[in-house]
Order: sequence, then structure tokens, then C-alpha cells
Amino acid sequence: MQRYNNYQKDTSALKRLLLEFVDFIKFKIENDLLTMDDVESVSRAVKENLPILGTADDFARFYNQSRTNVSSVINRRMIDKPLRRVYYKFNLFQRIVPDSWCHTKQPDG
Repeated sequence: MQRYNNYQKDTSALKRLLLEFVDFIKFKIENDLLTMDDVESVSRAVKENLPILGTADDFARFYNQSRTNVSSVINRRMIDKPLRRVYYKFNLFQRIVPDSWCHTKQPDG
């Protein structure tokens, strides 16, 4: 039980750190504060070194599409084979997402 509690504490701290990092990048993007070096660096890191995995269901919920639509796009266009438990690399899926699926978060208020 102690080991599980330590894992939860470590995970929670890592999640807070990651959320803070993502929020800061989002802040800089929304306020046009990113330098060209920032844009290139973050873009390169995301495209090449950030294989965040997701299931077809995850992608469907994120893009507000049916699982069937997502599976269809994956089957027609995905180059990479799925990883164990049918996870796909979000960075590769994001490249083939139909334009009509893309969305931007509306500002609060």
C-alpha cells in the first residue's frame, strides 16, 4: 500500500508539472509571445520526440467524431502500425486528421 501511495504522490507532482508547462506554452501561443526559436523548438520536439499514445476511442472523443470515423481514417491513411493494446501515436494521427475535425478552444467568458 505504501508503494502505491508513493506512486500516486509522484504521479500527481508530475501531472502538475506537465500541466504547468503546457499551460505556459498555451499562454505564450495565445498572447503571441513565442519567438521563432520557441516555435521551431517546440514543434520539432512534438513532431519527433513526443509519442503520446491514444486509442481510437481517445481520438474520437478529442475530435468529437465517432470511433468508426477515426478507425476509417486510420485504416485508410495511417502508415505506422498500432502499438500494443491498439494505441496510436497522436503526433502521426494528427497529421492525417481531416481539416473539418480540427477545432480551437473558445475563450472562456
